[in-house]
Amino acid sequence: MWLPALAGRSTPAALLRLKGGSYSGKSLEAEACGPGGCECALDTASKEFMNLLTSFGGPPLWELPIGDARAAVNGLSTQLCGPLADVHEVINRKISGPTGEFGIRLYTPKASREPLPIVLHYHGGGWALCNLDTHDAIARFYCKHAEAIVVSVDYRLAPEHKFPAAVDDSFAAFCWAVDHAGEFEATRSVWR
Repeated sequence: MWLPALAGRSTPAALLRLKGGSYSGKSLEAEACGPGGCECALDTASKEFMNLLTSFGGPPLWELPIGDARAAVNGLSTQLCGPLADVHEVINRKISGPTGEFGIRLYTPKASREPLPIVLHYHGGGWALCNLDTHDAIARFYCKHAEAIVVSVDYRLAPEHKFPAAVDDSFAAFCWAVDHAGEFEATRSVWR
């Protein structure tokens, strides 16, 4: 089961309170609250997703040791992704950042002599979870349906790498994509 309506969406746990229980509780009547306070019902797809998450049982991610939380997210992402979109080419490579190398993954939608746009994809996970593989299906979806080269960034994760490591890697990937666009037939124009 894959929920394309949720691709790229996230709800910060700090802003989501479940009435009658915690994230792993039985009640899924939720309210999203901002600083001024508001009450909103979850849409159907989000409720289905939350029901699926709670059906696995166990404590919420934020109560798990970081290694266990990563393993849970990695396993769940493979169960939810569904069939992968077919793209022309996928290349893993390393690029240099301010304090060393980190990974990126390039997705090309088709063989083309015309320059293609670039989409930089920074996976979710609160700077501590997820990786290129957990968001492979989303990056492929963007690549195929936007007909764009996707540069997915495997920035360094906390807590092993303290702030601003992930931000530094993310900015270095942006600079790399602009500087090297010609190498993979991408347009160099930067949207401002």
